[in-house]
Amino acid sequence: MATSIRSPRQSLIRADMIVVDARPAAQTVRSGLSLLVKARGMVSSTPEVLGGTPVFKGTRIPVHDIADMVANGDRPAEIVKAFPQLDVDRIRLAAIYAEAYPARGRPRTKPRRLRVPKSAETVAFDDLGRT
Repeated sequence: MATSIRSPRQSLIRADMIVVDARPAAQTVRSGLSLLVKARGMVSSTPEVLGGTPVFKGTRIPVHDIADMVANGDRPAEIVKAFPQLDVDRIRLAAIYAEAYPARGRPRTKPRRLRVPKSAETVAFDDLGRT
């Protein structure tokens, strides 16, 4: 399949009365694969940096965090203000990378809150048993 996308043998596929032009689909797939290669090239993942979390090369900024910001509707200009090491192109590629390589493992849960005791009564143990 990948070979037929890179260099299709025929651009028009005919089956009885149906004719399909494969060129636009092949061009779209080639373009997407090119962006994915570019996205993979900007990401680094080593155990020494954030325990192997995928980050932008040369930074400690997690790629999936930026992709989540984009998915939540944050504008790229706002993200660049918060992270000046990034540019709009890297932010766009972060979304492509995160879609192709989703974060592994279970989603993190919210930290458990410590329960406040229902009773505020204080008992002094040294006063027990004395009369």
